[in-house]
Amino acid sequence: MTTSALLFLVAAAATPVVPTPLPPDVRAVVEAAIASGDAAAINAVVRFTVAAHPGAEVEVRALHRAFLDRRAAETEAQEAERLDRLAKAGPFDNWEGHVELGAVRATGSSDHLGLFAALNGQRTGIDWSHKLDARAELQESQGVRTVERIGASWQPRRKFGDRLYAYGLAQYERDPLVGFDGRYTAALGAGYRLVQGRDLRLDLEGGPSFRSIDSTTGEDYSSLGARASLDFAWKVSPTIEVKQSGTLTVEELNGSGRATTSLDSRLLGPLRVRLSYELRYEEDVLRSIEKLDTTSRATLVVDF
Repeated sequence: MTTSALLFLVAAAATPVVPTPLPPDVRAVVEAAIASGDAAAINAVVRFTVAAHPGAEVEVRALHRAFLDRRAAETEAQEAERLDRLAKAGPFDNWEGHVELGAVRATGSSDHLGLFAALNGQRTGIDWSHKLDARAELQESQGVRTVERIGASWQPRRKFGDRLYAYGLAQYERDPLVGFDGRYTAALGAGYRLVQGRDLRLDLEGGPSFRSIDSTTGEDYSSLGARASLDFAWKVSPTIEVKQSGTLTVEELNGSGRATTSLDSRLLGPLRVRLSYELRYEEDVLRSIEKLDTTSRATLVVDF
C-alpha cells in the first residue's frame, strides 16, 4: 500500500460520521423486526441497518435497547409470577407425570397372562421437588404365578443451585419369587446434574442406604449399604425421546440393581408408545441367590 493510500484511509477513518435521520421505510423494517420478537432476526436487521446508515446508528441502537429493556422486564415479571404461584401452591398442585400400561395374553396350547402398570409423578417447587414412582408386574403361565413384582418409592429433593441437590428416599419392594415379601429401603445422598441442556439431561446421585428385608423363609434381616443411580434423557426430536435409568444398591452380603433403556415415540396428544429393555440383578450370599433377568416390553404411556 502506498503512502498516499494509507493517508487517505487514515483521513477517512478520522472523518466524523454526520448524524442523519433514519429513512421512514428503513425504520419501518427495523420496527417490524422488533415486533416479531425474534432476537436473532432483530440482531441481524440492526447490524445491517447500522452498516448501511451509520449516521442513524444512535437511533437504531435506541430502538434495539428499548426492545431489550422490555424483554428483560417481561422475563423478570414472568419469573416473579412463577415463583409466587409456586409459593402459594398446595401439596396436591403442580403435579405432572405419566401412567404406563401393558398386557399380554395367550391361549390355546399355552395359557399365559401378563400385566404391567407403572405410575410416575413429579412436583417441582422453588427449592424442593418430589418424585413418586409405583409399578406392578404380574404374570401367570398355565395357572402358576411366575412373576410378582410390586414397588413404590418417594424421593424428595432439596435444590442447591441449578445442578446440585440433596435427596432422601423411601422405597418398598415385593418379589416373593426372588425371596422377599417386603424390602424396605431408606437412603440419603447428593445428586448432581452433569449435563443440562434443552434436549439433553444426565443426573448422577449416590449416598448411604439402609435396608430391612422380610424374607419368605422367615429369616428377616437389616443391613447398611450404599446406593448409586443414573438418570439420562435425550430428546432426539419433538416426537422421539431416548431414556436410560439405572440404580445399584450394594451391601456387605447382598446387592441389587436395575437398568432400563427405553425409546418413546409420541402418537397423539398425551399418548406415547414405549419400547423398553430392562435388566434386573439380585444377589443374596446367605441364601445363595444370584439372579440376572431381562425383560423387553412395548407399552402405552399416557401423560398427565
